[in-house]
Amino acid sequence: MLASPAIAAEDPPLGETPAGTETAQMKWQASAIDQLAAMPDADALLTAAALAATTPSQASRAMTLLDRASAMAPQAADIGLLGIQLCSMQADCAALPRETRLRQLDPHNGIAWMTALHDASGRADAARIDDMLNHMTHATRFDIYFVALTRRFNTALDRVPRSPDEASADDHRADETGHYAQAMNMAMSLVMPAFQDLVRACKPGSPAANARRETCRQIVPSLEQGDSLIANLIGLRIHEWTASDANDLATEEAQYRRLSWQMKQQLDIATSPAISPAKRMAIVLAYEREMDRMAALLTAAGKPLDPPAHWQPQQRLPAPPLAPASP
Repeated sequence: MLASPAIAAEDPPLGETPAGTETAQMKWQASAIDQLAAMPDADALLTAAALAATTPSQASRAMTLLDRASAMAPQAADIGLLGIQLCSMQADCAALPRETRLRQLDPHNGIAWMTALHDASGRADAARIDDMLNHMTHATRFDIYFVALTRRFNTALDRVPRSPDEASADDHRADETGHYAQAMNMAMSLVMPAFQDLVRACKPGSPAANARRETCRQIVPSLEQGDSLIANLIGLRIHEWTASDANDLATEEAQYRRLSWQMKQQLDIATSPAISPAKRMAIVLAYEREMDRMAALLTAAGKPLDPPAHWQPQQRLPAPPLAPASP
């Protein structure tokens, strides 16, 4: 996931600890799980479930903890999505009923059809793939609830001792940002659905994909309104593949160029002293959509949001020829 590299790039991903500290980190996770599991609130139980899912000795506890959190906050779509993701990590867990529940909680979120699409793709069920894509055309966005989950994880982590990974980090930065860096790493590690099935279904080249061209084009606007950069980038790629005419393709190219520029600028300011760690974190958590966060960070650093006239992104593979208009 591309979420907020300006913050997250400074910390090791969840489960990757510096040499010599892995045992201490695993012991901390097991202890934190026990402490959080004893707390009667959804944020603590959800965080315990997320930690358990990435702790081999505790993985069997993950879904029980998740379900306890869900029972305490039954209308929370972010908990529902995390439940689908954690369930998908376990061979004996049925994720499809959980996804049905997510569709009830957030009926306009295209993410709520991704597990069913993955299942249909795994079975090479072309008719069912088409059905899932048709459902996605009615979505208004593809959201993974990254910020909502990060806030929940941080709230819970504030209630347990600092982990060895955090203790080995820059103490001054940790004092300014609390547990948010670890919370963000946890969210990034756990919430990304199987977008590759959507890409494969819409990629031109096969008769089935070519027949889906119009359907895939209808999904593009909701991808471009998603809360993650990856959803936007996938939306732009499908937009490129399914452009209706030269003007539509030019619109996509302009959008991709602007987004690529902003992503490059964000990487350039990832460790800039112009924005304090606390201010970065405040900006990141103020916006649900990653593109809005990125624009706010660039603005705070005094960077332009639009590229210079001469600037072009790295070349990507050319789009397929535009299909003739339907009669």
